[in-house]
Amino acid sequence: MIAISVGVLALVIAVSAWRAINLGALALAATWVVGVLIGGESAADVLGSFPSDLFVMIVGVTLLFGVARANGTVDRVVQGTFRLVRGRRTALPASSRPCCVRSGRRRAPSPSS
Repeated sequence: MIAISVGVLALVIAVSAWRAINLGALALAATWVVGVLIGGESAADVLGSFPSDLFVMIVGVTLLFGVARANGTVDRVVQGTFRLVRGRRTALPASSRPCCVRSGRRRAPSPSS
């Protein structure tokens, strides 16, 4: 069963690299096929092992960055950071840590305020 799963995973990666198909969607369909049809698991077991909270977080972050890119926020942050390091490209990765720490310390306003 492990060999089949690894083989299907390799096939999913190859197909998504060769065609313009979303890797996650293809892997989710392959999980269903391997788990239910080949592995004999119940549909509830296959769906129960799906990390829905992780999925919601990834979709939310993707949406957030999509909006930030569309309205130019990402470009402004990158340009500001580049100005901050005075054009030294090798300093860009190290400069992102203080920015992330600062933004992570900020708290969202509570709904009651």
